[in-house]
Amino acid sequence: MAAMKKSDLLAHFGGSRQIADLLGITIQAVHQWPENLPVHKIDQIVGAAYRQNRLQDLPPIVID
Repeated sequence: MAAMKKSDLLAHFGGSRQIADLLGITIQAVHQWPENLPVHKIDQIVGAAYRQNRLQDLPPIVID
């Protein structure tokens, strides 16, 4: 299973605003995410980063 931490994601992208803008959601929605992101959320983030040519900004994704 894939694992990504919200704190790592925020550090790599520069904060909640950047993640919210990437996904087209509110900052408040990002703040409600758990620290250990579920797989479906990781899929959304990777897909959005790919579409916007920002894969290099993603933290490492650990596959168990």
